[in-house]
Amino acid sequence: MNRMKRGKTILCVLKIPDHIGARPVPAARQAEIDSAGAQTVRLEKYWTFRLFTELSQFVLGKIPDAKRSECGRWEAEGIFLSFSHSGGYAAVALSGDPVGADIQSAEANVSERLIRRALTEGERKKVDALPEEERARGFLGIFSEKESVFKTKGEAVFRPERIDTEAESATRVEDFGIADMIVTLSPKPEELTLCRAEAEGDKILFEIISKKEGNEI
Repeated sequence: MNRMKRGKTILCVLKIPDHIGARPVPAARQAEIDSAGAQTVRLEKYWTFRLFTELSQFVLGKIPDAKRSECGRWEAEGIFLSFSHSGGYAAVALSGDPVGADIQSAEANVSERLIRRALTEGERKKVDALPEEERARGFLGIFSEKESVFKTKGEAVFRPERIDTEAESATRVEDFGIADMIVTLSPKPEELTLCRAEAEGDKILFEIISKKEGNEI
């Protein structure tokens, strides 16, 4: 099977359609979809996996055999991968190295208690220095970076207060131009390809929007 090269990552974002497609997903993923309570979550889980399979075909020329790990993450031979979905969007990262991707709404409600509990002292100082109207988005950006870093570590339990984004390699990706969403990636790769996906009927079409290297990321 074709493999992703070390140092290279592709990150792709898809706006979730309002219907389940005709193409099936593996039984383990279908079980996750069926167990989701809300239709919006079922749609996100279905299309996130579809994005993974068709992005793999687009990038590698083949769809890898993906399985759930003991800690509940999806893994595949020959590549590292990361899934995320929120707010009607899906994000998938494929890489030659351990990778974590996260997408989440920039307009979620944030309590002062959550800010105090989830951030390190240095991160809290950053948020506290922001104007009041920017504090929630500032927190959510840091929290998304923590999610991305966590996904690279292979741990089963997410403890955001133990992840110091000031000491980790993570980046916020602004190129997708989605004002109400935050997209983050960890770690910063040597070479990053950004891809926008669009569902057309039961197909997913891809558009490369940028390629970056080194300090451009």
